[in-house]
Amino acid sequence: MSLKPSLENFLSNVKKNTEFNYLSNRNSVKFLQYDSEQGILLVARGEETLRISIIPFNNLLIELEKGVPIHVDTFLHSGDNNRSIIETILANLPEIVWTKLDNKKHIQAFTHEMHREGKTFKYPNKDWSSPEWALGVLIYTRLVERNNLSTIASYTSKKLSDITNRNEKSWQARISNFRSLKTGGGFDGGESGREMSEYWIDRSKTDIQKVEELAAYAFSDTSNPDDIKLICNQLTIKPPVLIGNKVTPPEMMNTTLHRSLITKPFTILTGASGTGKTRLAKDITKYLSNAEGTNSATVAVGADWTDNRSVLGFVNHLRTVEKGGVKIPIYQSTPILDLMLAATAGITTPYFLILDEMNLSHVERYFADFLSAMEQDDGVLELHKEGEQILPRYAGDEQGVPHQINYPQNLFVIGTVNIDETTYMFSPKVLDRANVIEFTVAKDTIESFLKAPTTYPEIETATPGIAEGFLTLAKQARNLDVAELPKATTDRIASHLLDLFVILKDGRFEFAFRTAKEINAYLRVCRHLSTDQGTWDSEGWKQDLDDQILQKLLPKLHGSMGRIGGLLAELADYCHTGTYTERAENAASIQLKTAGNLVATDSTPFPKSLAKLKAMIRTLQDEQFVSFIQ
Repeated sequence: MSLKPSLENFLSNVKKNTEFNYLSNRNSVKFLQYDSEQGILLVARGEETLRISIIPFNNLLIELEKGVPIHVDTFLHSGDNNRSIIETILANLPEIVWTKLDNKKHIQAFTHEMHREGKTFKYPNKDWSSPEWALGVLIYTRLVERNNLSTIASYTSKKLSDITNRNEKSWQARISNFRSLKTGGGFDGGESGREMSEYWIDRSKTDIQKVEELAAYAFSDTSNPDDIKLICNQLTIKPPVLIGNKVTPPEMMNTTLHRSLITKPFTILTGASGTGKTRLAKDITKYLSNAEGTNSATVAVGADWTDNRSVLGFVNHLRTVEKGGVKIPIYQSTPILDLMLAATAGITTPYFLILDEMNLSHVERYFADFLSAMEQDDGVLELHKEGEQILPRYAGDEQGVPHQINYPQNLFVIGTVNIDETTYMFSPKVLDRANVIEFTVAKDTIESFLKAPTTYPEIETATPGIAEGFLTLAKQARNLDVAELPKATTDRIASHLLDLFVILKDGRFEFAFRTAKEINAYLRVCRHLSTDQGTWDSEGWKQDLDDQILQKLLPKLHGSMGRIGGLLAELADYCHTGTYTERAENAASIQLKTAGNLVATDSTPFPKSLAKLKAMIRTLQDEQFVSFIQ
């Protein structure tokens, strides 16, 4: 599939002063001229005339031809308004649609026309979509018209309602539209319904293969394959490969875990056993894996990890190899050290270490050196003091283990945590150095699973350049090289963080400069990855700041009723209202019972943090002691 001719044809024929609305519908751009010889597109935005090179268009087309959704901000490493213009114009090509994945706008190409040229199309759409029209015209021509029926058999319409997003009545109305072209009856949707019916009847006569291919996208991702096969057999078309059997790359690259790892190379996943913590960690590492799949390791922490030897290994004088006529001890390595040595040799690739059940032993006992080196720009890990020698890990080891290694800046650590009688709690020192993401299962989610149990979807490896881009952005974020937040937004965020600092300081849980810097870096990354920075600047930052309150400020909270009862109540009230009034000395604090009954509304600025605080309050009332990780 080549999309370049489609773009050239579109730009060459579009009329001057044609207005194109951004995908967000908040702004528009006016087309002025396309100079194909210079490769320059002239557009007007307000009173401003812009010259945009065709190069980013072509680069995007090459990637789109692979058939995967693309988050344009991430691909172009840009959040400026030119990106929105490029995104909008491409979405007007008939083979390209836009969609939302993890609440971020993406564009995606298909091998056939999904909509008319010069119009944008959101896929999937709550209105009747092109794939559904394609399926409808096949049903009409191959079932209803061929068999001289007035409408679809009730059995077929029932099956269609089960495997698409339309009910029986809606399908019957669509088929009646096609029939009305012959009988002269009324049209569902009026004149627009008549025009669309004529268009799809004509298309089925001239481009039937494309219509058949397009119809495959009308089926829901969660449909029963047997029901789809049944309908396809009736229509004499090839059953499609379900769209939903793979997780698409943008879904992997726009999660809270993804943004957390970019900001901080150490993230802790906590929650009940079986909630998918380890699976998610493995999914993102598989997606960002190198060609050999050697840039990640999953290591189960043992209860006997009482020092750093299980992490960094040790010199084994009981095993030797001969080198230059001299016997030297080997270095008894570990999967963790092997991964670190590989990371130091492959500095342009991200490497991932998953520590499964990392609190099965005291984290500080085996991980203290690691944490210390991680926090320093020039962190060093001491390994051995065996003279001038580089010790081999085994006979024929060409790399060997030096006296010390610099902590790899391309290494990312994901720890999973379960809390029960066999595990240990984290110290504030550890929690302060990580983003903590809690996994919970909502009633609706478990209900859906119980009604239709599914297996985990297959994860594909990212296309070349994605993993490298992930690492580049991570390095920029750590050095605060990502674009600064607008001053007005910064002031609003700073005001909330200062209020929270005062509240936490009064409760003796205040945060310091490291936390403040990392929250700022996280928010810069979120804005950078946002598809609509104007919306993010006005309101979107609240959701991401809510995540950081939950991940960076609340995890250190623990204590008895007398120690943190009042603090939890005051924090809950603040997350509910977003306003803070300094209390006079000896004034009564907010009642814990009242705080535990707060209900989030549309005006609640930090609903996720409020929900967690309410859960902690309930535990505190029941057990007189509570911790964030519980």
